[in-house]
Amino acid sequence: MSFQPSMQHQLRARTLYVVAVAAGLLLACAAPWLAWREADRQAYDTESGIVLDYARDVQHRADETASQADVALRRLESTGVPPCSAPSLAIMREIDLTSSYIQAVGHLKATAVDCSSLGSDPVDLRGASFRTSSGVTIYKAVRIGTGRPASVLGIRRGDFIVFVHDDLPLDTWTRTPEVALGVLHLEDHSFRMTRGSIDSAWLERLGGHPAVTFVEDGRLIAIVRSQHYLTAAAAATPVAYLHHRAAALAWRFVPAALLGGMAGAAAILLLLRRELSIETA
Repeated sequence: MSFQPSMQHQLRARTLYVVAVAAGLLLACAAPWLAWREADRQAYDTESGIVLDYARDVQHRADETASQADVALRRLESTGVPPCSAPSLAIMREIDLTSSYIQAVGHLKATAVDCSSLGSDPVDLRGASFRTSSGVTIYKAVRIGTGRPASVLGIRRGDFIVFVHDDLPLDTWTRTPEVALGVLHLEDHSFRMTRGSIDSAWLERLGGHPAVTFVEDGRLIAIVRSQHYLTAAAAATPVAYLHHRAAALAWRFVPAALLGGMAGAAAILLLLRRELSIETA
């Protein structure tokens, strides 16, 4: 019976040792893993923020284009002068010259443009079109006169129409040429203005959110909904940029976390030895 306290002490020491070793191993392993997860999180936050900025810039340009078209159409509808008269044509030419996104302005009789700021240049409206819930008809690819872009976007309300170059909303700076940009209509997913490969199916990810980011098919994608119009802008970059940034951060975080974890594990063992030495003293 005289050895019972000694046996109890040994059992307690072994138990504490096992717990300390387990805690040390957990700390040594968990710290690098948490550091890697933090590197992934920071990389995603940074890269998704960059892609979101691209999408927001495109959406801002698309909204500005739509706003200029709306202002031009309202002005033409409220002039009170006969369509295609000299004063009406002068207003059309002024709108054409002073608007940064508008390429031309015209008046329609039925489905034909009977006059425009282009003068006698022909305007072909036989391409695909759709009518939005706001009463605007959008012509997807309109061919206008010589010296102008090969095809433009037509925005019609009532008897007036404005033409905008569909590349202008996408004319934004990006850090690499591999970035894809686009403007999508929320009511007709077949309508889109794009630079690079943009998938209209991405709109399903947007749902009712103002903006969303996600990874799909090897790309980091951002979708931003317009606050004023029935459109959304998309931007996509190769996911390799995300992986590269995560790896660069991990090279900084993981070794430091590993050293910290090992130091913590060593501290636990040292505290255990100190505790046991005090008890045996």
